[in-house]
Amino acid sequence: MSDHNLDTHSSGVIRDREALMQKPRAIVGYVSGAQWAFEEFLSMMHASWAHLIELEDQRQLADDGQQHQEKHNPKLDLLIFTDDRWYPQVSTFCTPLQLPTEYVRAAGTDSRVMRALEAMDTARDPNLSQCHLILYPPPDAQVWFGYPYINNVHYLADPAIAAMLIANYGYVMKSDLDAFLTPTWLSYFPTNFEFGVQEYVLMKSTSDRLRGIAAKLQLTHRGAHNLGPTWYGDAATIVAVANLSIPIMHHIITKEFPQNPSGQGISQRWASGEGWPEWNAGIAALYATEIAANHMLLGAAGAAAPAAALAAAQGAAAPSAAAAAAAAAAAAAAAASAAAVAVVGGGSRKDSVGPVSSLKYDSHADAEVETDSVWHIHCRHGDGDFSKIEFLTHHYDALPVGLVGQDPKVVRGYATQLAVGAWRALRDALMRAQESKLGRAEL
Repeated sequence: MSDHNLDTHSSGVIRDREALMQKPRAIVGYVSGAQWAFEEFLSMMHASWAHLIELEDQRQLADDGQQHQEKHNPKLDLLIFTDDRWYPQVSTFCTPLQLPTEYVRAAGTDSRVMRALEAMDTARDPNLSQCHLILYPPPDAQVWFGYPYINNVHYLADPAIAAMLIANYGYVMKSDLDAFLTPTWLSYFPTNFEFGVQEYVLMKSTSDRLRGIAAKLQLTHRGAHNLGPTWYGDAATIVAVANLSIPIMHHIITKEFPQNPSGQGISQRWASGEGWPEWNAGIAALYATEIAANHMLLGAAGAAAPAAALAAAQGAAAPSAAAAAAAAAAAAAAAASAAAVAVVGGGSRKDSVGPVSSLKYDSHADAEVETDSVWHIHCRHGDGDFSKIEFLTHHYDALPVGLVGQDPKVVRGYATQLAVGAWRALRDALMRAQESKLGRAEL
C-alpha cells in the first residue's frame, strides 16, 4: 500500500487520475450460493467482460484504439469471490488464486498481506486481462441473521484483499454479477468516485429515517439518495466506503428491523406500514451505502466518528483496526475536498455536494436506449425484455438462431445477445463433451 495514500484517494475526487489510468483495472463481485448465481455470473457479467476484452484486443492490434481517447492501460481483470457451492463451476472459466489459508477471513497482519500480494503476483499476467477466482466464505449467518447482501461487500473489508486491490489496480468497479458492461465504459475514467442509481427513496418518510439513523450514529447525511449498488473509482475509496458501510449495515439490520423469533432472518413491521417502498429490509445494504457515502465523500467539518464508537452505538463488535483506520483516513481526507461538485453528464445528480451518482450505471436491462449511452446495465426484478427471470427460466430458448431481430445497439438487444449467446455456447460445449464421452465409451 506504500504507493497509495488513503488520504488522497478517499475524498471522492480522484486527484491522480492519469497515474491510475496507467495501472490495470478490475471488476470485483461475489458469486453467492443462490440457485441462479452461477448462470447470472457466466451469462451476464462474464459474457460482457469477455466481449469487452475482445474489443480492447482488436483496438490494440489495430494500433489505433487510443488515437482519439486518453491513454490507459488496456488490462482489465475480473476478480470473482465465491463460496464452496459454485467454486468448481466458476473455476472452469476463471483462474483460481491460491491464497494462504490464513488469509481467508483473517483480520490481517503485515506478513499475511505480503503473502497474499506474493500469491497474487505469481498468478497474474502483467499484460493479459484475466478472470481470477478467490474462495471466500460468506460472513457468519448468525451474526448477520442470514442477510444475503452482505456478501456483495464483506470481502472488501479484508485487509489482505484491500492491499491486493490497491497495490495492483488503479480504477476498480464493484458490481453485482447480474449486470453487463458496455463498450463505451472501456474508455471511461471518471474524475470523481461514482455510484449508480437505484430508486429506493420514494417517500419523505424514508429520507427522514435515513437522516435520523445517520444522526444517531453521529454521521453526516448530505441529502444524496438512491445510490445504486455499482461503485466505480479508485481502489482505495472502494475499500474505504466498504469499511464504513459494513458496520452501518449491521446496525440497520439489528437495530432498525426486528429479527425473526428463530434468530434467523429479518422481519418487517407490516402492521405499522413498513415494507416496500417505505422501509424495506432487503434494501439495508443500499441504505448503509447511502449513509456511508454521504458522510465520507466530501467529508464533514471534523473527522469521522471512530469505528469503535460506531460499533458501540450499534451494539456490535468493533471492526478490525485496519478497517477502522481506513474509514477514519477516508473521512479525514473527505473533509479536505468539500469543493468537489457532484455532476456527471448523461443523467446524474446535479447537487453541488455529496456523492456522485449517475444513471449511466445500473441502467435497466429492458431499456430502449442506445447501448453506447450507458456504461453499465443491471438486471432488475420486474424488468421486461430483457428479463433475467425469463432468461433464467429458459424462456429465451425459442429465439431464432443468430438471435435475429436483437439489435445490440439498443440496451435490451445487447443484453439479450450476450446472455443468450453465452448460455447457448455453454450448452453446445456440454453437448459436444457428452457426445465425445459416449463415443469413447462405445470404443
